[in-house]
Amino acid sequence: MTPPRRPGHVSGEGSVVGDVVAGFRITRRLRVNGCTAIYQATPADRAINDRPGDTVILKTLCRGGPRRVHRRLDNETAVLRHLADTEVAPDVVSTGDTESQRFLAIDRRPGLTLRQVARSSDPATREFATVALAVTAAVTRLHSAGVIHGDISRRNVLIDGDRVTLIDFEGGGLIDGDVTPPRKITWAYAAPELARPIRPTVFTDQYGTAAILYRQLTGRRHRPVVEGSAADSTEALSIPPTPLTGWPAATWPELTTVFATALAVAPGDRFASMAQFEAALAAALASPRSADI
Repeated sequence: MTPPRRPGHVSGEGSVVGDVVAGFRITRRLRVNGCTAIYQATPADRAINDRPGDTVILKTLCRGGPRRVHRRLDNETAVLRHLADTEVAPDVVSTGDTESQRFLAIDRRPGLTLRQVARSSDPATREFATVALAVTAAVTRLHSAGVIHGDISRRNVLIDGDRVTLIDFEGGGLIDGDVTPPRKITWAYAAPELARPIRPTVFTDQYGTAAILYRQLTGRRHRPVVEGSAADSTEALSIPPTPLTGWPAATWPELTTVFATALAVAPGDRFASMAQFEAALAAALASPRSADI
């Protein structure tokens, strides 16, 4: 006998394709993890393939879920509302509670994640320069809007032509805020100071942005992995970046210095702002020396 589906759980009522949650019909399961889930959905009163613009990303959380994930959902909702109409992040469509779940519906932005872009193209092309400048410009705009992302990773950057959307603001916050946001960090790209329990800053965002671009360009992490050390430890995070070599260094000689600065172990040794990092990167990428770029 098949057990009944438990309402509000990602393996229960309101969790499979065709189910309706808060007026949205689930069309695709994107990510599920215990009591939290992310779906693609469309308004329940319209056909599944009615209009692409009606598609939303639906984040759900069962009401009895851990306090930390409730805080993350609250935090992301507040940050996205602050960023409304800035184009750098998705807009909130609706948010609220059902009998068994909490939900956040945001507009679905087109494009591929930076990680997907890396899998579908050769980094040794002019595409890297275009993508790198678009990504840094997006983070600069984010900071100009008064917000820190807190978890810059290749999964959290969407690329659609020359348009970049930053997603997943569960660990984000206001630059001038006095509340420490809940932690959600991708340690592979985390700044060394995040080994301590501090708020993310414009400098940690700068570091994360440089780290993901370094990997996008080289296919490698920007620092060696320390065997036997926890990923979030000071020992693992404080390794200086590996200098660029090979064709990237030969193609853009100044890029080595740009990465070394943005990825400096001490925040004070990095660029003073994302705008300065963006300008230095643009100058370094302006005149490639390789004929095939």
